[in-house]
Amino acid sequence: MVHLALWSLLIACVIFFCVFTLPQLPQVQAKMEAQRILSLQAENSAYCEKWGFAVSTQKHQACLLDLQELRTKIDQRASAEVFP
Repeated sequence: MVHLALWSLLIACVIFFCVFTLPQLPQVQAKMEAQRILSLQAENSAYCEKWGFAVSTQKHQACLLDLQELRTKIDQRASAEVFP
């Protein structure tokens, strides 16, 4: 009887997950990715300001592009190491 109750609970949890949680995963992932991008942009801007490039100048924009390129290369290198 206990086994039946445990199996029933497991099936109920799987159904709940499939119906309510699984459909929301793409939205949650997109929201997290958007937050990550905004955070990285703010961090890049703070570094460029720290290094003496005033906001809204051509040098600041070039600094932002360089940092984005650097981060992309680092991410690609890390991905290549994890998934060769």
